[in-house]
Amino acid sequence: PPTVSRPRQARRPLPSVRRDYALYSFTSLMRQGADALDQQSAAIDELPIASVATAQIDSDSAHPELLALAAVKGPRFGNAMHRLLEDGRGQVPYVEQLDRIRAALDAEAVRLDSPSPEATLTAMAAMLDRCVETELASGLRLVELPGSARRAEFEFSFSLEGAGWHGLSALLQRHQLGHWWPAVQQTQWLNGLMKGYIDLVFAWDGRYHVLDYKTNFLGTQLSDYGLETVDRAMVAHHYGLQALIYSVALHRYLGRRLDDYDPARQLGESWYLFVRACGLGQGAGVWRRNFPVALIEALDRLFDSEASAA
Repeated sequence: PPTVSRPRQARRPLPSVRRDYALYSFTSLMRQGADALDQQSAAIDELPIASVATAQIDSDSAHPELLALAAVKGPRFGNAMHRLLEDGRGQVPYVEQLDRIRAALDAEAVRLDSPSPEATLTAMAAMLDRCVETELASGLRLVELPGSARRAEFEFSFSLEGAGWHGLSALLQRHQLGHWWPAVQQTQWLNGLMKGYIDLVFAWDGRYHVLDYKTNFLGTQLSDYGLETVDRAMVAHHYGLQALIYSVALHRYLGRRLDDYDPARQLGESWYLFVRACGLGQGAGVWRRNFPVALIEALDRLFDSEASAA
């Protein structure tokens, strides 16, 4: 006789409804999450942001090195410069590698619409050399870091278990950083995977540090890249939050890789280099921040679970 199948019944209790699971990057957060998931660009810093005033060009008081590259902007230019810096210059200064710089620009379809393209290439090479040769701190020059102490394009990913944007905003406010995150989308939840690439992670002075290159054009005067002006750019573009996310990513990585990991001893600073001005003056174009361990650990808990954040 034919087998009679028993009618299927729904499982009880039914599983709880799960929030949308998404893939996030810093870029997607800045573009309101769900509308731009997983848009990753090394040169997102070159995209226009309404809160940033257009830098003015005053040729009478301009620094010649800044003026030489004032007409070269945009995400593609930024991508080309990032690639050159991340790949390293090797044993030969960039100024002796103009063909390589030209190839990087060609790969990004960057045209040099200037009376003297060769002079523009030379100015780019000089900018890149200054960036890696300038003394960022006592005894710290990127060009002198051994290969074993640096990793370019450090890829990371970590889970976001129901963290709320309102919780992120509240946490930053408790640490006097509320201006780093706009009061928008306060009801949105972050549930999924955060991924990204850190331009450079390096070991120096017993700690592991985060570094990011920025090609933003802030002006043609050296004062346009002073500490206060750079700090305003960091706030306007929410780079401070980016640095904090990167620090949490490195914190999690080190916690898995190092025995007896202690963030107070081994987690270093976040460095942001506005490369156009690096090396033109003391501290020009350099932003650095040593985040309190309490803030890093609190954000780590927030990303793990909204309920467990302190």
